[in-house]
This record gives sequence, structure tokens and C-alpha cells, in this order.
Amino acid sequence: MINFFTRYLLKHYSLGRNSYWGSFLLLFLCTSFAVAQMPPRFSSERMNSIQYIQKADVEARWGNWQEAIFQYTNAINVDPSNGEAYMKRSFLYERIGRTTEAVSDYRKALSLNPYSAYIYDRAVKVKMLNAEFKGVESDFNKALSIKPESDSLLEKRLDAFIAMENFSMAQMDIDTLIAHHPNDFYLHLKKASLLFLEYRYSDALEELQIAEELNGSSALLEDMKGLIEHEMKNYNKAIDHFSRAIEFNPGFAVAFYNRAASYKEVGEFEKAVNDLNKVVELTTSNASVFFARAVARKRTGDLQGALDDYNNAIKLDSSYTEAFFNRAFTNKLLGNYLDALAEARVLVEETPDDKDAWNLLGNTQMLFGEYEEAIVAYEEALRLDPDYTDAIVNRGLAYIMSYRPIIGCEDLYHSMRLGHEKAQSLIANFCNF
Repeated sequence: MINFFTRYLLKHYSLGRNSYWGSFLLLFLCTSFAVAQMPPRFSSERMNSIQYIQKADVEARWGNWQEAIFQYTNAINVDPSNGEAYMKRSFLYERIGRTTEAVSDYRKALSLNPYSAYIYDRAVKVKMLNAEFKGVESDFNKALSIKPESDSLLEKRLDAFIAMENFSMAQMDIDTLIAHHPNDFYLHLKKASLLFLEYRYSDALEELQIAEELNGSSALLEDMKGLIEHEMKNYNKAIDHFSRAIEFNPGFAVAFYNRAASYKEVGEFEKAVNDLNKVVELTTSNASVFFARAVARKRTGDLQGALDDYNNAIKLDSSYTEAFFNRAFTNKLLGNYLDALAEARVLVEETPDDKDAWNLLGNTQMLFGEYEEAIVAYEEALRLDPDYTDAIVNRGLAYIMSYRPIIGCEDLYHSMRLGHEKAQSLIANFCNF
């Protein structure tokens, strides 16, 4: 829940307040740093470079980003001292996910104009997108030293501290911001989210009471209350809060998703499936939603529905290892043994350091009577974790099924000593000789 909630917080409370085109327009309007570095009379190189930039700007407005990057590169080749070209090219690199190049261009722009708070701010954002946290705090501190009155920069540094899990520094920044803006509902909401991430649930609820006095009909506030109650294992209270969030905003997909998680905790799997159906209606491109619905469907006995959802999750995210694992297991439960075996083999190829994948492969091979192959798979799982009791039990059963009961029972006794809950009954069935 923490990982999901952290991403949710950064999406709803920290990032994305300005649209892409708004940011791009802001970039074009930030001419002060370019003007500051231009000489009174333009050289021929600078004039040619500006012409390339103008061509690139037109391409960027039309969404032809690769061509725009090409023209910005031409501008840089003609005049390597034109910081505006580096800045604009870096913005497009960031947009298409080439964050390493974007950071490099920001650094070059800063070297050409080291007194721009705007460039420091943009450089930090790219470093955060690239998970390059080293230097983020330093860049923000430089930006704030240039523009110390900027609460906007302070809030962005706060978001960076949260992303880096430097909660003590984040607490100092959020308290400063609230002192400047005591009636800002979203700042109190953000402080509550910070306290939540620090596991200070009671303090988070107290902060939400302050926020509620400022806005008593917020879906975000009710959703956060629900998350806190869920983490405190007060699942029915959590359901009530998520339900109120949905009343305030019937299109709030996250609240449906979170309520489904609480329904699952109290055994209301049909209600969980219904909520996840609604999430799928509202957000059709989220692999984790299909995965969550698959898990809930499996608990209701709808194995085919679960299999369909695992397939959908994998279509949306081909690196979703847990979805591959569960799909293989579901195929096994449905009797699709060949599909399950093929899936298990793919899993161990893609995740050779996953003990569960090797254990699943062994279990599937057992269904086909491939006991020797299964033993090899279980031994690989045990190489990764010598105390993995499921693999020890399963290897013991493979030995027993291949007419080596003494070795097999040694595994069962060993697993019992390690605390495996089913070992004793298996010993009673297979080792009374």
C-alpha cells in the first residue's frame, strides 16, 4: 500500500499541476536568461542559431518533437554558446523520456547562465524523473538562494524530499509553507500525507481535522482518511470514508480501488470485484487495476475471469512479473497444464533469481510426472533460499513420488523442524514405515 500510495500522492498533490503546453509556453516566455547572455550586436553565428531555434519552435508547437530536436541541435552546432537552444532541447528530451540527455542539456544551460533559478528548478524535475536524486537538494538550495521568497520552489523541494524519503527535511519545509499560508487546504492535506508516510497515523488524522475545517466536502480528504484507517486495520471505517469520497466525486477511480482493497480485507470479494469493475470503466489502461481484480475474482471462484484479467495486465505491462506468476498458477488451477508449464519456464528465464518462480516450475513439472526435473527446480529455489520450506516439502514429495521415500521423508522432517504448517500431516501420510 505504501508504494502505491506514494505514487498516488506524488500524482495528486505534488506533480502535474501545470499542463505540458503551459510549461512549454512558460519556457518560451523565460527569455530573461537568454537576453542576459546576448551581446548588444548579434554575430552571424547567433543570428543563424536563432533562425534554427525559430524553426524548431514551430515544429515543437505542431508536436513534431524529433524534428524540433534536430533543429535545436543545428542551432547548437552553429552557436554552442546559445543557452536557449540547450534549454529548449532539454525540455523536449525530458518530454520523450530521454532524461539523461535532458539533464546534460540543463547542466550546459546552467554553465552558460549560472544565475537562473528557473533552470535549476527544471534540472531538479528531470533528475527526479530519472531517479537521479544526487544533487537534487543542492540544485534546489541554489535556486532558493537566488529566489529565497519563492514558496513555489520551496514546495517543489518539499516534493523532492518526499520522493527521496527524507521526511525530517520535508517536515521542516511543509511547516514553513503552512506558516506562510495557514488556510491552504492542500498544504494541510500534504502534511497529513507526509505524516502518513512516516506511519504517524494519529497525527495524520489530527492534521486532516484541520484540513476538514477548511473544506469539509473533499473527496481527496475522505480518501486519505480511508487510507489511514485501512493501514490501522480499521477496515470498516476505511470503507465508510472511501464511500464518502465516492459520494463527493463519483468519478474518483482511486477511491473505488482503495475501497476494493478494504472489502477484500473483510472478505467481501464480490463487492471488491464490483468496485474494480468501476475502476476499469474509469481507467482502462492501468495494469495494477486488472491485476487487483484478477486476485479478487480468483477468491470468488471466477478463475477464467481472473485469467482474463491477468492477460490484460500483461498486455498493458509486459514486465509485470507478478501477473505472469499468477497467470501460470491460474492456468494450473484451470487444468491448462501445458500453458502453465510454458508460463513457468518463461518466468524462470526472465526472473532466474526468483525462488517462487522455480518452485512454481517444479510444481507444474510434478503434474506431468517429471519428478527429476522438478527436483532440479526445487533445488534451484533452495539455492536462492536454503530455508524455503515450501520448496523443501515439494522436493520431499518429488523424491517420494519417484520411489525414494527415505530421502523424501528427511525433507519433510526438516521442513517440520523449520515450522512448515503442513509437514506433520504429510509425514503421517507418507512416512509411517
